[in-house]
Parts: sequence; structure tokens; C-alpha cells
Amino acid sequence: CAFILISGFRENFIPFNRSVCLFSGLSAGSLFQVSCPNPGGSGYFLTNHFYLFMKKFFLLLCLGALLMAQKAGAQANAYSFAQSSGTYSAISGGTNLFTTGWDDNVSSVTLPFTFTFNGTNYTTCNVNSNGYITFGATAPSSTNYTPISNTATYAGAIAPFGRDLINNGTGSQPQHTTLGTAPNRTWVLQWQNARRYNLAAVTGDVFNFQIRLNETTNTIEIVYGTCTATNTTALTGQVGLRGANNSDFNNRTTSTNWSATTAGSSNSASCTTSNTIMPASGLTFTYTPPLPCSGTPSAGTVPSATSVCNGSTTTIASTGFTTGQTGISFQWEESLDNVTFVNAVGGSGATTPTYTTPAITGTIYYRLRATCANGGATAVSNTTTVSTINCSFDVSKNAAAFSSIAGSGLSATGWRNGNNTDDNLSTAQPIGFSFSYKGGNYTQFSVSTNGFLTFNVGTSAIGTGTGAYGYANTAFSSTTGTLNALAPFYEDLVTPGNPGTAAGLAGAVKYLTTGTAPNRVLTVEWVGMETFGNAGPNLNFQVKMYETSGAIEFAYGTMELFNGTFNFSYTYTVGINAPSISGSPTVNDLQCQQVDNIQNFSNTPQNSLLRFMDCNAVYTFVPGTYSGAAPTPGVPANDAAATATVLTVNEAPCVALCGTYYTSRLATASASIPACSAGTPGTPDDDVWFQFTALAPQEVITVRSAGGYNAVVQLLDNSLTPVNCVNATIEGLTESINATGLTVGNLPVIRQVSG
Repeated sequence: CAFILISGFRENFIPFNRSVCLFSGLSAGSLFQVSCPNPGGSGYFLTNHFYLFMKKFFLLLCLGALLMAQKAGAQANAYSFAQSSGTYSAISGGTNLFTTGWDDNVSSVTLPFTFTFNGTNYTTCNVNSNGYITFGATAPSSTNYTPISNTATYAGAIAPFGRDLINNGTGSQPQHTTLGTAPNRTWVLQWQNARRYNLAAVTGDVFNFQIRLNETTNTIEIVYGTCTATNTTALTGQVGLRGANNSDFNNRTTSTNWSATTAGSSNSASCTTSNTIMPASGLTFTYTPPLPCSGTPSAGTVPSATSVCNGSTTTIASTGFTTGQTGISFQWEESLDNVTFVNAVGGSGATTPTYTTPAITGTIYYRLRATCANGGATAVSNTTTVSTINCSFDVSKNAAAFSSIAGSGLSATGWRNGNNTDDNLSTAQPIGFSFSYKGGNYTQFSVSTNGFLTFNVGTSAIGTGTGAYGYANTAFSSTTGTLNALAPFYEDLVTPGNPGTAAGLAGAVKYLTTGTAPNRVLTVEWVGMETFGNAGPNLNFQVKMYETSGAIEFAYGTMELFNGTFNFSYTYTVGINAPSISGSPTVNDLQCQQVDNIQNFSNTPQNSLLRFMDCNAVYTFVPGTYSGAAPTPGVPANDAAATATVLTVNEAPCVALCGTYYTSRLATASASIPACSAGTPGTPDDDVWFQFTALAPQEVITVRSAGGYNAVVQLLDNSLTPVNCVNATIEGLTESINATGLTVGNLPVIRQVSG
């Protein structure tokens, strides 16, 4: 037996693990000797004498140990399933369980023999009139209609058709009887002419089925008799086994054919019945318990190595381990030197074939040990090496000339949403080399018209909707959203003019691999993109991926987010994310720009950037420790008249707007300045100042507002005396002052506030 408790020993005795000891002289109240294999060599050695009070006590201890070992490894989901067709043999003259008008009843029944279910011996069960039985001290509620998925604490359940059932009049009581002789008896529990209940008893129903528990083999048979219905309404029931809780289940499911059921993937899986979908008479489902283990089990095979982001967890799964037997236990072991292994600490699932580690911060080794309780034989899997890599990126921002590939790049192909130039995702495009990113190595990417690319080329998404890989950038920080993605400008975008043609797609999204190994670079470019419903923007930006360093660049060329002709407020995202994002993301999971147009990234989701982006700028992401967000901006440099920004007077109207974008973010009020004379002067609590040299007596001053911004423009002379002030339009549009009577060479001042 696995262990023996002995009283009254004369001298210390330490049993040797997995030794087989021979006992002699076993009689009540007698002295006896124990001989055990010599752990240091061949042969046996004799222990000193021990006093045994009672032989029966010793035998009970051995039996108890074996039963506990058997119970520990038992699982309802380990029962094998078989289906057959035969003849339904109804019983008669059995013991009726309920009265004629039964409905929602529970009755305890004494079994005619000891029946082992899920590794535990039972002599009683509880019968619920709603199509199932349970084991254990806790009886099911009489109104429990879902025996397998229910969280009730009974020790197990067998369900031929678990749902709300009701009587069908006289002679329809469930009954039970015993067939055969020991040790091969069968206990039969039969439902006869039951009806389904759905707001009321379903007229025309006839349901006959049995549970058969077989002595010695402990097999379970669910046998169906005549089952018919006239009602066309489809109603479901739960079929199969449940263990001590609803995470241990072994059930069946079908919506069309009871002769072709499949194993349920959840504890709530069910089988459908209707006037056309019924089990055939004689259909039998047989569940056979697993055999106790013997000999040396297999611990299976684990991956030889895996990489994990520094500070993150990883999941290791063994395959090919011994199944279908009871008494097998599993234990993950860990080592820092690949020599000395101890039981794994922390994480989850350390005693199952699949283990999720705690946060990993250095190289560590894992293996799985499998042990058979019957004899103690044990084996280990191969060892997996878990090493850490940097999955966060340090970020810097610099000015840089934009080198477009619009003329030389290849057009992305294989668009999943047809020729739609709004909300489309490409199929896999080649990177041209293996690119390492957050623990994975990728050779392909898919690109979206909405300003991002993803390495998850196997997604079934086509680029539409508010979910993953669609136009809604809130998906970028969702646990089930747009993942494994690089997003230089994630917004609801369209190609120029949104023509809905293949040519429109071909001209707007380009890619090109340049250089030679090991220093190749992939560039993906979005050309002249606009926002949905607005023809004004002109957005040109790129993602660059560098082969050896694993660095990533977001490069921006002409970024004309607004031009004073439409009132559109952006809510874009700039950032990178991982193949998976936790509910509380780390910098390994997510790095989003927090404040528009500056180097300020963190793991906090940010899906509502709205201000302009600098033209000819580049953000560089280098694998390594993130140095932290840059300071948030202070008040603008031109917050006062004395520090006004000097503007260059253009000889002709502006065509390219890069270099003409400014912000009044965090600006403060200037004191002692006369109020604007416009009919709606605004509130001068956020004014910014500009100055120019008049080249002619007449100059035109144009201010183009961003979406949601209503500019009020005031012109003053160089002594800050007001000359003119306008607020003629609304948010997102253009204000103009046609200044006349200027003195050439003088320095007029422009004051701009928000209206």
C-alpha cells in the first residue's frame, strides 16, 4: 500500500520511497518483521520488530490508501464514449418513484450494489424527475433543469435528457428495478412517456429513456426508447456526465441528428429535440470509466525552447502524455541551472499538463513529471528553456525628410473587402525577411486602409465594422481587438476620393523592401489618405521595419489634417501593441502616444488624439527598456505679444500647408489688450501671437481652423492698437482679414483666440 500507519514501534523506522516491503508474522496482537529492498544494494534488510494491534486495521489502511489514489485521478471527462444501436427493452413492475402527477421531484434511491462513479463508491443516488440522477450528499434542486452546467455541489451527474420534464398522466411515473445476479447486476432507471415543459406541458410529447448502471464494470448506458413529438418548437436538453463540479464534464451536442452527436465544447452544450429531431429507439450511449494506471506513465513532450517578454508569463503545454487512466498525477518542475529541479512555484496549472508560469525575468528551465499512484512509477518530459526578450520599445522623435515610395513601391494586393477604398484589409503581403517582434518572427503582414498593419495575417476579418481590424481605433487597446499591430495613424480613413476601385487601392497603399541581408528595410506607405466623409485631408505616412535591429519607424510626410473647409474632429491612435493584451496592459502589451505630436508614449490606452501632426517627422521605436514618457508640453512660445512667432509673407496663396500649423494648447490670457470688435469676440483666455513684415499696403491674413476650433482673429499695429477683428465663421472653417493701409516694412501683429 502507499503508506502504513503503525503504532507502538520500538525504534524509529523511515520507509523508503517506492520500496516494496514484505511483512511476516501478521496476527492480531503479535510481533512481526518487515523486510525491504536494500536501497544501497541488492538483497533485503530486516527492520526491528513492531507491534500490530489489529490485522483488520492494517488492511483497512491499505485499502483506504488505494481508494484515495484512485479517487485523486478520476475525472468524468476521462470516461470513454461509445454509441451503438440496439433494441430498447422497457421494464415493467419496477418501483415507482413519484406520484402520478409528478413534476419537479427529487427522490433518494438505494442502489442494489456499490457503484463506482468518477473514482468514488456510492450506494445511493438522487433521482431528479427532470431527466437525470446525481451522486453525493448534496441533492439537486427540484427545479434544476441543467444538471451538467449547474454549479450545484453534488458530486456527479448522469443525464439522458436534462431539462424541464413533466408527467403524461397515469402510468408515466419514473420507475427502477434490478436485472441479473451478482456480480453482474444492472440497475435500470426508466422514464416512461414523459413530456417536455415549455411554459406548459408540450402536447403530443412521448419520451422514453433509461439509465443503466452495471455492476463490477461500472459502465453507464443511456438508452433511448420511443421518443416522438408533434410540436414543431425546438427544445434542448443536456446529455452526458458531470463530475464534482461543472468544469469536469463529458457531454454530447447536436442540433440536427442524435445519431451524429459530437462532444460538447462547453458544459452548457445540449441536444435539440423537435417533431423532426429525436433519438431513434434503441440508440445507446455508453460511458466506460478509465482503467487504473500501471507501470510507468508518459509525461509527453514539451517545446524545446520558448521566448517570453521580460516580465510576462507564458503557457507551456505537454502533448502525448498518458491519458485514459486514473491515478496519474502531474507536477511541473523548474530549475535555474538545468540540473537541479524542484516543484514549480507560482503561476497556475502546476499539477496539470498545461502550465502558465509566473512573470519571467530571466532564463529558467521547466519539465513535466508524471507519476502513477499504483506502484509510484514516474517519468519526466524533455526540458523546455524559457528565455526573456525585450518586448517594450524606447521611443524618440526627430525631424526627418520624408522619402516617398509612391512611385517605386508595390501595390498591396488581395484585398478582403473587394475594391472598397473605405475599410479594407489586405491578405498577407511579404516582408522580404524575417522580422522579430515581441517574441515572434514574422515574414508577412496585412495592411489596412485605416492606417495600421498587423502581423496576424490569419485573421478572418475583412477590415470593416467596429470590432477587430475594423475602422474603430478603440479596438487597438482591446483584449480581443486589433492585435499584433503597428499603427502610425489609426483612424477611419479612405483612399483619395474614395473611388471604390482597384486602382484607388493600388495607388494609395504601397510597400517596398530595400537593401541587402542582413540590413534590409521594409517600408509600407499610405498615400494621400483622407478621412471618411471629408475630402480635405492629405495624409502621407509610413511604417519602416529594420531587419537586424528590429527597430520600427513611423515616418510622416505631408500631414494636412485640416485646411479650413470642414469641421471634423479626429480621434486617432498612434502606437504599437502585442499579439495579446491583458486587461491591465503593460508596456510589453501596449505603447500608445498619450499627447498628440510629442514623444509621450505609455501603456495607457489612448484612442482620442485630435490635433495636427508635424510634417517631416519620424518616431523611432528601438527594442529595449522604455525610458518613460517625455514631459507634457507647456504654454506655447508665442503666448505673449513680446514673443510673437514671425511669419513669412507668401507671394501667392498657400498650396502646401506643412509648416503653417500652430497650436494654442495651454495658452493663457494676455492682460491689458483691447477686446476684439467682432460681433462675437470670443473669450481671450487662450490667445497666441504672430507678427509679419508688411511687403505691401494690402495683405490677406488667413487662419484655417481645426475641427472643433473656432478662431477669432485680431489684427493690431506694432503698438498693439487694434486695427481689425473677425469671427465670421464657425468651427473648422476659415477666417480672413483683408488688411489695407499697411505701411511697408512695418510689423503688424496678429492675435488669435478661440471663439
